[in-house]
Amino acid sequence: MMKKAFFFLVLIILASACKNDKNAYTIKGKMDGLANTRVYLKKEINERFSVADSAITDKKGNFLFKGTVEYPEFAMLVFNDTLMVRLFLEPGTIKIDASAS
Repeated sequence: MMKKAFFFLVLIILASACKNDKNAYTIKGKMDGLANTRVYLKKEINERFSVADSAITDKKGNFLFKGTVEYPEFAMLVFNDTLMVRLFLEPGTIKIDASAS
């Protein structure tokens, strides 16, 4: 009886972990010409964009965001408060490759 209860508990934990994975997104990006620069991920909330996360580009301009989203939504990446990239945030991997010049 104890083994069945333990197995059932493990099954529930695995099922809930899988549920989160289906809503996971990854944004892998590279912005040539912007080394060591803060990047803001802004999500549209009530017709306004609010900062949801931030990252700093490496020496080559690479950056990474990971998170979850319940449903597809509009978002924006903002570099140096002047350069913006609009995107549709949805589960899966999103690749951005751009240049600041």
